[in-house]
Amino acid sequence: MSMSAPLAGTSWLTRFQYRGGHHGLEFKIEEGQKSYIEKIEIRGNTKTKDRVIRRELAVSPGEVFDTVRVRLSRQRLEGLRYF
Repeated sequence: MSMSAPLAGTSWLTRFQYRGGHHGLEFKIEEGQKSYIEKIEIRGNTKTKDRVIRRELAVSPGEVFDTVRVRLSRQRLEGLRYF
């Protein structure tokens, strides 16, 4: 499962302020285009049925790519102890 995330640009330290004993730091984040999951291929599986693996996935084809849900899917699959 690829963990590539959609691209985003970050400009560091766009504004820094010091007021009343507190520091303020502002970041500028520019989101890139959304990426979608096209398909999920399961290969090399000899221990269980594909549906057992698919039910552990927190992502589905057609959904917006979400790194957190991909990571959750990986944790669930590792929890099966098949791999």
